[in-house]
Amino acid sequence: MIKFGYMYDDSLNSRINAMEDCIIRAMCGVVMEDKDIESYCKTNIQCGFVGVPAMIEKINEIDFTQLNINDIISKMTESY
Repeated sequence: MIKFGYMYDDSLNSRINAMEDCIIRAMCGVVMEDKDIESYCKTNIQCGFVGVPAMIEKINEIDFTQLNINDIISKMTESY
């Protein structure tokens, strides 16, 4: 990911930022239902986000009916 400019160096902060980007990209891949997921994953891998396909797989295993998204978002925004 350094090669593609997504990480400045191999520091913990750079790795955390790269992980955040992979998580967001994976979540976008899941919610964009009309998207060709294979093509989406291939593009992300070519850009250095090699963790995206595995994350999409894991996200798809989650039963979202058991999650209360409103509570999660409310708790996330309490610090602001």
